[in-house]
Amino acid sequence: MDMDDKRHFNYYLGIFSISIATLLLEVSFTRIFAVMFFNHYSFGW
Repeated sequence: MDMDDKRHFNYYLGIFSISIATLLLEVSFTRIFAVMFFNHYSFGW
């Protein structure tokens, strides 16, 4: 691996990490707001 390949790998790894973190944040907010606004009762019995 030369320096250019390593730079591309780090770039894509950063994009991947930011994407995963954003998705996890959105799922967490959805679950927190569902509990806060009592929407979790509509998913169960």
